[in-house]
Amino acid sequence: MSYEHFYWFLDRKAADAVLRMPWTRFLERHSWPEDELQQVLEFAVEPSPGPKKIRSMLQSRTLAWTVQHAAPALYLVDEIIQRVPAVEKKGAIVPFWDCQDFETLAINAAAARAFIDGRIPARMLRAVFAIHGEYVLDLQFDLQRVEPGVLQKVERAIQAGPEPRPFFSWLKKGQSDEGYYWLRESDTKLFLQFVTEAWAGNWPLLPLDPEVMTGLELDAKTLKFRRLPLARKLAAAAKKLAGRDLALVRYFELEVL
Repeated sequence: MSYEHFYWFLDRKAADAVLRMPWTRFLERHSWPEDELQQVLEFAVEPSPGPKKIRSMLQSRTLAWTVQHAAPALYLVDEIIQRVPAVEKKGAIVPFWDCQDFETLAINAAAARAFIDGRIPARMLRAVFAIHGEYVLDLQFDLQRVEPGVLQKVERAIQAGPEPRPFFSWLKKGQSDEGYYWLRESDTKLFLQFVTEAWAGNWPLLPLDPEVMTGLELDAKTLKFRRLPLARKLAAAAKKLAGRDLALVRYFELEVL
């Protein structure tokens, strides 16, 4: 198995201004080899356009219109922003190529325990779970060691939140973004605050499913936030990005070879 896993902190407002440009203006300002651009658009846009439709799109449409017709939409946004260094440099990519697929569950477990202990509010809990896209709690935790009432309390708090808004206001509601999860600016700040405080206090985790514990090489004595390599990378990013008004996109794909 192999993984592609990254957290992308992005100046969403600056990106939005770029995406509202017509392609003609964008390509005057930013270099993009024609063959590479065609390959990206053929892959991203649905239905896949031929050369004639691509030429028409580039002559008459905005980048935002193209993103609206892409799936995954955020894949195309990523490809575009890579061509705009002024926007790309405002954010940061936190890659995690050596990820174990259980580590995001462990981050969730720290948030769940912190919520139960009264350390964090429900909205912060929801931000952590939302960026990881994991909501089936009885598959994550050790049901022999976690009382059902605890999971029910966590689940109620998660479900009580409002329906997530699209990453950009002009994106279609429910537009497919398989593998992508996102937070807007206010929830990104909550996520980074959680990471910072959990790292500083080396917060405990809610007991995880035994299979998850084995995969992460954790036991009851080492069930702490600082034991997670992913937590270390996120804490470093939180320190670097403190005070910036950024949104967050996470992408995760598991490939079975």
